[in-house]
Amino acid sequence: MDRSTPRFPHSISLDDCGYNKTRVSIQRSKKSCQLNLERENDHLKARNKQTLTHMRHLCESIKISTSYKENYTLGTEMRPEKSSFAIKDTINNQPTHGPQESSAKNEEDELRELIEKLKDALSLQIQPGQVPEIKQEFLHTAGQVCRSYSDLIGKVIEPTLK
Repeated sequence: MDRSTPRFPHSISLDDCGYNKTRVSIQRSKKSCQLNLERENDHLKARNKQTLTHMRHLCESIKISTSYKENYTLGTEMRPEKSSFAIKDTINNQPTHGPQESSAKNEEDELRELIEKLKDALSLQIQPGQVPEIKQEFLHTAGQVCRSYSDLIGKVIEPTLK
């Protein structure tokens, strides 16, 4: 038996060259897996930011429409300020250093808060004379909320199906 070529069970023999090729191949495979995971993580973060922005916009719209309609029914007309349409993206204002797990946890907490605000905004106090108007408005708003929830759930579940 030649000492430069080690023998393995089942007649597998590797020389130094074959070992190096296998090691390089494994390292390349590992790097490509890491890159794929990083890309997928970045993609999920971007989708979370889009969802948060959409939820913020929806909450602002509901707040504006609710306050506008309340003032309109009282006889006063309120024009929304331009600043109410400007949605701040607090994710971009957060420091970039620190563990990524805490930022993901913060995003989840923020999503939960937005959902709670959305639920609170939808709780309408109906006066007896306004039932037809409010019912139609409520159905329209409920449809928007349903679509938003469906989109949110789709964005959360879709990556897990792949």
